[in-house]
Amino acid sequence: MHRFALAAALLAPVISHADFLTISLPGTPENGGWSGLNSTNYSATDGYTGNYGNPTVDWPTPLSAVTGSTSAVFDKVDGTSGYFGGSSVYTPSGTGSYTMSDSSPMADLSTIVFQLDMDGSILSGPTLTYTYSGGSDTLSLSGSTTTTGNYGGFEGGSTTIYVWQWDLSGIAETITGYSIDWTVDTHGALYAMKLDTSNAYANAVPEPSTYAALAGLGVLGFALLRRRKLSQK
Repeated sequence: MHRFALAAALLAPVISHADFLTISLPGTPENGGWSGLNSTNYSATDGYTGNYGNPTVDWPTPLSAVTGSTSAVFDKVDGTSGYFGGSSVYTPSGTGSYTMSDSSPMADLSTIVFQLDMDGSILSGPTLTYTYSGGSDTLSLSGSTTTTGNYGGFEGGSTTIYVWQWDLSGIAETITGYSIDWTVDTHGALYAMKLDTSNAYANAVPEPSTYAALAGLGVLGFALLRRRKLSQK
């Protein structure tokens, strides 16, 4: 019976998780968080569009993190859809393209973990482009997963937190900047974001198979526990 209870306990944080994953990186990590992405904090009178009929108006300045020490900023790609609604950056029509960028990253940047809590579909990305003296290049993901988000979706259910990690530890050049770019479909809504970086790499993003294994263990344990209780009645 204790084994079944343990399985259920392991399952609980996986299924009911409604916040960003806690990322533990070696070295000297930095992080930043973006939340409150709504028309109350970023209003039309401040130069940010709150006009549903004109969602392609460019933002006057990129958004710095509201928590943490990162120098990265969040911005909308000029001319694409996306405006500050009542609770999110919303794409009422067309597609919305966004970028998270840092023009003065930490020295010896070795890994980036980016988390996005959103509703809707991602059409392309995320694409990581890094710059160095004399050029730029792109880098493939080293890990990715998803978990339950912290907000209610437009069509019921919950938002989804996307978690992506890149390994830059093998890049010989000195990295002078980077950007993470992605595009969402119509009705895509961005609620919050979190960025973790460090000058040392470790795999911090659990593979989807890890969640699936824990979920299967928990469901099996619950079913066996219920059967045992029924047999004792």
